Amino acid sequence: MNFDEYPRLKIGLFPTPLQPLENLSNYLGGPKIWIKRDDLCGIAFGGNKIRKLEYILYDVIKAGYNTIVTAGGPQSNHTLLTAGSARKVGLDYRIIALSQKPELITGNLVTHQIYRSKIVFREIEPSKSWGETALSVYKEIKKELEKENKKPVYIPVGGSIPVGALGYCRCVYEIKEQSQNYGFVPSFFVLTSGSMGTITGIILGKKLFKMNFNITGISVFGKDEYLTLGVNRIEENVVKAGKLLDFDIECSEKDYTIFYDYTGPGYGSVTPECVEAIKITARTEGIILGPVYSGKAMAGLIDLIKKGYFNKKDNVVFLHSGGSSEIFAKYGEMVPYLD
Repeated sequence: MNFDEYPRLKIGLFPTPLQPLENLSNYLGGPKIWIKRDDLCGIAFGGNKIRKLEYILYDVIKAGYNTIVTAGGPQSNHTLLTAGSARKVGLDYRIIALSQKPELITGNLVTHQIYRSKIVFREIEPSKSWGETALSVYKEIKKELEKENKKPVYIPVGGSIPVGALGYCRCVYEIKEQSQNYGFVPSFFVLTSGSMGTITGIILGKKLFKMNFNITGISVFGKDEYLTLGVNRIEENVVKAGKLLDFDIECSEKDYTIFYDYTGPGYGSVTPECVEAIKITARTEGIILGPVYSGKAMAGLIDLIKKGYFNKKDNVVFLHSGGSSEIFAKYGEMVPYLD
């Protein structure tokens, strides 16, 4: 199947801008850095999940479901953007927040309140992964919804399923066109790596559109934490996503690099290096990154530049995957590192 023929809902504002970060590049004295602004995609405060949801929700509606259920942390951008997208296309939805209910509603939970999201808070069970806990709660919710004559369907954590990966395949296509217009060839693509759906799409897009950049992921989970997510291996999802396009593809660990060195104590923890990266980006370019995802990816990028990971002549595309609104929920943790 031709990539452009694969059906999707047009929910977001695409293509998103690709911008040179000249001030930041000069400040760091390293490679030329470009930023792909997927924080500017048109729903809520933006973020990478919209690209995935365009494909996922098309399939949901086509299959006759009218209610979606998905899960994430209490400040999850995925659940927030799922809520906003559901509102836009007229689907009912429920949110599973994998935590205790907080005493104070802040950050993305405020926006959920504006959307009037129905949220079930549930702590992750010690013997289960994120995905297993979420599925267990979904089974409870499903019974209740079916009593209301709803037709529910579950979207896994992060929307990290093969059809969702097509969204970031499309992102690579945009970058190919935009970089040609700017007159440069990307040598690296640096992004946050969480539930691995975005990097899956980038790998597929690189192969499909014959790009030659190196793919570098900065994980927001420690390696042991990542294993508790209960998601499929990247290689498996790349192959499955390729088959949706009738594209036979091979994928191995040689196709990407993931660094697990910038997570801090664990997922969602604020690190001084992350806050420093947020400050540097804001004070050189006026762009705000988030403390859970994009800020940690920038912290990793800055450290890798200092360690000589890149050549000074490289053109590095950095993905702003959204999450800036989390600074309002994480402010208390960020205070010690602000000046």
